[in-house]
Order: sequence, then structure tokens, then C-alpha cells
Amino acid sequence: MFFWQKKPEKYLSQIASEDVAWLACTISTVHYLDMLPNVQLETRGSRGVLKTCWGRKEQDGRWDIWTGAEHKAGKQLVVDEKSFAPFFLYTHLSFKVLLESLHKNALQSAGGVTTPELTQEGKALQWLQATMKVLTSAVESCQKDSTKILQASFFIGEKEKGAPPIFRALVFNLDITAAFDADGTLGIVIFDDKNKGAGSAQIPALEARFRALKPPVLDEFIRLANTVMQTCEQRYR
Repeated sequence: MFFWQKKPEKYLSQIASEDVAWLACTISTVHYLDMLPNVQLETRGSRGVLKTCWGRKEQDGRWDIWTGAEHKAGKQLVVDEKSFAPFFLYTHLSFKVLLESLHKNALQSAGGVTTPELTQEGKALQWLQATMKVLTSAVESCQKDSTKILQASFFIGEKEKGAPPIFRALVFNLDITAAFDADGTLGIVIFDDKNKGAGSAQIPALEARFRALKPPVLDEFIRLANTVMQTCEQRYR
């Protein structure tokens, strides 16, 4: 059932972005009612799970909202630059809250760090920064060329209540996981599928643990997430 007269803000406000415990966001090449690109966002807050999907094909667009399993609203529309603004605003705010939570964890001390450990962290950080630079440049190129496919997914937040937050991202050929241990150590695992299909890589391109250099590591992931979402939003204008 569709409630054409309802505005999306009515439903998006039911789970305030500052109340979000986790989000799962997918930008996919799969047709959403024959519209590309397709964005799907799920967030969990104290009042349950909110799911939204929106997509466009040329000037035809559509959005839908569910709370739990119940479809609350949907609309087909002629797209203008403001059509999906409420959805992107809610998405950006949810990302911001959860990424800030990750950064707060990164600022917590993980105990003493030896000189050899710091050296290893520095080498791993240099590899990560070089890799993220190439990846974000590839994402940014999609802003300039609308024929390029932008495909990504994110999970950010607590998988279980009270658990340390995690960052998971699949962007193009890279599969990235960053998770905090109970002692505050940040573990990073990155697989590079090298255009052979998701999950094809069996050996990590990078596997590292960070105790001293956690903030600059998280900065790279925050920059990646922001670049992906900005590029996606650009395609809806």
C-alpha cells in the first residue's frame, strides 16, 4: 500500500540519526524497478529497523520506506535535484554519527607500543594510504564520467549491543574490514579481488594490527565512505 501524500521525512525521523546503532548501505548495479543506480539503506535504532530504497533511470525515480517488515510509503516521481535530498541527508548524518563513534574508539589508548611495533604500523599505514588514494580516485572519476559503474556496500556500527564498533566496506575490488578488539587494538584485513569477482581472493593483501596509529587509519576509511556517498549523491542531481 502506498501513501502518496506522506513525505519521507515523516518516516526518516522515526529513527533519529543520532540514535543509530548500525547502518548497512548498498549502492548496487542491480536494477531497482528498472532504475539505476539503486541505493538501499538500513539503520537500527532503539525503535527498530528502518529500511529505505531509492533509484532513478534518467528522469524517472522512485523511493520506498519500510519499518521492520512493514512497507510504510513509496512514491514514483519525476526527478529533480531535491527529489532524494531527505534520503541523502539522513544517510550522511547516520554515517557521520557512526564514523565519529569509530574515531572515538581509535583515540582510546591500547597500552604501550614498542619501537618494532610502531615501525610495522608505519609500514602498514603507508600501504593503506597509497591503496586508499588509488581507490578514492577511482570513485571520484565516477563523478566525471556517468557511464562508469559505482558499486559499493558498507556496514558500520555495533553488530551486537555493547560490542566494539566495526567498519566493513566493499568498494570495487577491495573488501575491507576494520574491527576493534576488547583491549582497544584495531585489526585491519583487506582483500583485493583484482576484478575476478567478490570473494575470489583467499590471501589478504593487508593484515595488520594498530595500537598507536589508529586515528590516521580510521581517517582513511572515513574519507573513503564520504567520497563514495558524495559521488553517489552527485548522480542524483
